[in-house]
Amino acid sequence: MSEQAMADTKTTVKDLRELVEQFVHERHWEPYHQPKNLAASISIEAAELLELFQWEDLDKADVRSNKLLMSRIKDEAADIMVYILSLSNSLQFDLSDAIAKKMVANKKKYKA
Repeated sequence: MSEQAMADTKTTVKDLRELVEQFVHERHWEPYHQPKNLAASISIEAAELLELFQWEDLDKADVRSNKLLMSRIKDEAADIMVYILSLSNSLQFDLSDAIAKKMVANKKKYKA
């Protein structure tokens, strides 16, 4: 993958996994990408996302109109996703399949 902009409508999960895998490999970080470390990193980054909303009472319009806040939200969401992709790479599981199966279970648990 090049350093061009990527769009949700054209980028596959495979593309993202490969992008993250290449980044990790170029830095020789594989030894550090143990499941516990990746799970902790996901939690830490999720807490950093939550911190952006701490003590705030903002609706969607307020958030979307705040360019600095939106930039920080995007950064934290990307960090979370990168660690999730790293976890699926490390443990070699299909993330799309896991999501599809979870949504089936959620539909049974939470009726429409």
